[in-house]
Parts: sequence; structure tokens; C-alpha cells
Amino acid sequence: YGGLKKIISKFKKIQVAQQEGDESDSDNPKTKTDEEALPLLASSVRSPVLNRTASAQVLLNLEEASLDARVSSRAYGATNDDFSDAMEKIETMFFTQLEINAQRVEGFYVRMEKELERISNALIRHATNGSKKLGEDRAIFYTSLRRRYVEHYLEIVEVLNFAELNKTGFEKIMKKLDKVRLHS
Repeated sequence: YGGLKKIISKFKKIQVAQQEGDESDSDNPKTKTDEEALPLLASSVRSPVLNRTASAQVLLNLEEASLDARVSSRAYGATNDDFSDAMEKIETMFFTQLEINAQRVEGFYVRMEKELERISNALIRHATNGSKKLGEDRAIFYTSLRRRYVEHYLEIVEVLNFAELNKTGFEKIMKKLDKVRLHS
């Protein structure tokens, strides 16, 4: 979720740059060159490398370079269309990153569901085979089986709690995006 939060923060930085650009346009008609502007805004808009594949990182670097140029030029005399393009670019990056995270979470749940189902089936087979035991072995067997079922139940609850936590995380990310969009 860190990558998504950083992309949302880019929305805020662009809004601030736009507001500062609008204020400076009315106060001071002098425009700075891109060479002067680039160190100021480009460094604040750039996000750190997250866990991405190399090809995805190259694509994002190209997008960020394009964005940096647009943002820096907007603060020093570019048009509102440049800002709209930059916001659109960031929004595209946001939803791409959101999709990557959603697929990663979905893949995790699919693997966990299969593993929990495998464990459930193994416990059922074990209980069926062990029900034929007699005497003291039977008591030990059922105590052990009960303990394994409790552990398995706790694993299921843990996965459900993790699912709820992920759902909450995605909801918070989307709420923050809506809040940023509302103010833009």
C-alpha cells in the first residue's frame, strides 16, 4: 500500500504546485527556466522504487520523467492542460499499482484457500482412519485431533482477519483518493 499512498501524495504535490504557480503568476510575471525548476519539483514528486519487476520499473521511470517535466514546467508558465495531463498520468499509475496490489492479494488468498482446503481434507481423512482405534490410543488420538482442529480453525480465522485488514486498507486508499480528487 505504500506505493499507492505515494502516488496519492503526488496528486497533492501537483495541486500545491498548481496553486503556487497560480499565485506566482499573479504576483510575479517572470518565469523560470526548466533547468531552474527541475531540481525543486522533480525531486519532490519522484517516488522510491518499490517491489516491481524490472520492465514495470522502466515504464514507471519513463512516466515519472515525463511527469517531472510537466510539473516543473507548469509551476513556471505552462498551461492547465499540462497539469491535467500530469494528473491523468498519475491517476493511471495509481490504478495500475492498485490493480497490481489487488492481484497480488487475490493470488495470496487463492493459495491460502487451497492450502486450508488441503489441510481440512487431511484432517477429515485422519479422523476417519483414527476412529477405529480403541482404548487409551483412542483418547490420545482424539486429544491430538482436537488440538489440530483448533489450530486449523485459528489459521482460518487468521486468514479471514487478514482479508478484512486488506479490505480496510483498500477502502482507506480509495477514500484518500476521493478526498484528493475532491480538492482538485
